[in-house]
Amino acid sequence: MVRSLALVACLIGSACVEQPVDAPAPSSLAAAAEGCEPPPAAPAPSSSTPAHETPSVPVAAEPEPDAAHPTPAASPGSTRGQRDATVTSFDGTTIALTLFTPDLAPGESAPLIVHSHGWGGSRLTDLDDPGLLARAPEEAAALAREAGYFVISFDQRGFGESGGDAMVMSPAFEGRDISAVLDWAEAELGPALARDATDLDDPRVGALGLSYGGGFQLVGAAVDHRFDALVPTATWHYLPYSLAPNGVPKNAWIDVLMGIGVPGAKGHIDPVIYQAFVQSQTSHVSDEVLATLAPNGLHDYCRAGEVPTVDAFFVQGLTDTLFNVNEAVMNADCLRAAGNDVRLLVQRHGHILPVLQDGDGTIGFDVDARVQCGEVGFDVAPAMVSFLDEKLRGRVPAVDIPPLCVVQDDSHGVVMRTMPRGGVAFDIDQRVTSPLLLELVLEVLRERPLLDALELVSALPPDVLRTLTLVLTGLSSPATLQDSALAIADALPDEVLNEALTASRWIPLHSATAIEDIVGIPTIDGSITATSGLEPLAFVGIGVQRSGQVHQALLDDQVSPLRGAGDHQQDLVAVSARLLPGDTVGLLIYGFHPQYLNALTLHPGAFRLRGRVALPIAPH
Repeated sequence: MVRSLALVACLIGSACVEQPVDAPAPSSLAAAAEGCEPPPAAPAPSSSTPAHETPSVPVAAEPEPDAAHPTPAASPGSTRGQRDATVTSFDGTTIALTLFTPDLAPGESAPLIVHSHGWGGSRLTDLDDPGLLARAPEEAAALAREAGYFVISFDQRGFGESGGDAMVMSPAFEGRDISAVLDWAEAELGPALARDATDLDDPRVGALGLSYGGGFQLVGAAVDHRFDALVPTATWHYLPYSLAPNGVPKNAWIDVLMGIGVPGAKGHIDPVIYQAFVQSQTSHVSDEVLATLAPNGLHDYCRAGEVPTVDAFFVQGLTDTLFNVNEAVMNADCLRAAGNDVRLLVQRHGHILPVLQDGDGTIGFDVDARVQCGEVGFDVAPAMVSFLDEKLRGRVPAVDIPPLCVVQDDSHGVVMRTMPRGGVAFDIDQRVTSPLLLELVLEVLRERPLLDALELVSALPPDVLRTLTLVLTGLSSPATLQDSALAIADALPDEVLNEALTASRWIPLHSATAIEDIVGIPTIDGSITATSGLEPLAFVGIGVQRSGQVHQALLDDQVSPLRGAGDHQQDLVAVSARLLPGDTVGLLIYGFHPQYLNALTLHPGAFRLRGRVALPIAPH
């Protein structure tokens, strides 16, 4: 590993956590994960599915009193304020929360919005000043309280002021914590909590949150039927795919998650996470570890046919390299196929890798504040509240959110019914070499004047620096530096190292003759043949070479690993771009990519990639 992004080094925990035998979970929870390929997509809705339907949500009907529907007690109303509380979960774990109350007149009731934080974070304790890390979901929580909603923000187990170990959104643990929070809210709010007019036992409940705070919504809705509307931002569908697609660990992200999660939880994390971290340093994560994480999301419920009845507005980012757009598409397809009303906004940002990604000045995470969808532009946080108003209060939405909007830039966005997959097909046949680390760093140094190059690595030991000088001036063979490759790479500044590690093979596929859009999920159907003794490994992405430019740009920072000889049929990561006349789109193939740090080899390997790539290209 050239340089770890982790802030901490951790030992594997030796304790095991016993799963409760009566935990609510899909029937497939006990099944082992079926490898780490992207999970099969849920069936897409038929072309006859309405773009979106606003369900009838009775808000004023008052049923005649009878045994089944007794007259509810009158609400005492409430005043704008907040208070902290704790809830005892099923296993005695304390869950900390903050309840924010709106101004309500006597007899008036309001729905509840449940919010929670990202991995390593903690709950909101001040909606008037949610803090520097606040993004659209937190802004929406503040807007919701001002619009007359009750809002609860709670600390996930292991984080903040809650007890227990973080189990990474296990239905058997965090799922039951969420039910405990809802039980407390029903008892605490009583008649002030709005209920379905046709079922007084059914409270009106929505949810907000990003990343880990989006994961709780999907697991919570699968475990507890009381959720009516979700707004998950930048969250996952299937953790084995998120963390180790095709069995190749995202070392850079796993390091960052450990660096955030361990201090955030004060070490109270499920031992399997420590195991995943340590194993990922060798470029493999065991099937046993991945099988433990597999049930913690919507994927297993979709596979088991146990899809929750809940409407959802997903927000996901094109440049999110942790939870990519494909995961939101799989979540949306699953819920929509079960008859739920689902919207998907694909905006630009999301989880941004420090150093390795250009986040437009953002460190770690961002959500677009405003987007353009076709002819309509809207602010994202108010759109979230508009969706909740539509679903929980039956109001005409203030923002008409389309079934699918995929942004291209600040002023362009494409509106569609469903995400395109595949498209125009192109044949490929390419020999690829996994480069030596030494070759990569010498190449980037040779591109610079000698004194500038030596200044970049001035921290090297004097003997290595002398040898490097001889090599760069042609007076010595590069082989004399083979044992110093890692030291030279580690001495390079981050931006130079990133430049060195992203050498690629460019395969041009299509040149635009008019304005076109490439929007959707590309696919690859091909085979890899090893031409050396090493296991083949390629990282494939879609690139664009703009008219008049020499270099190609990787679209949305997204690559997909292809590991091992044999056939490979899979989705690549979704992209979105506008092509102008003269622009060329093609395939970028990397023998190494820094998002997968420990996949770098000190020994070269070669393989041949043959097959067909299909790109979602359409006239603008």
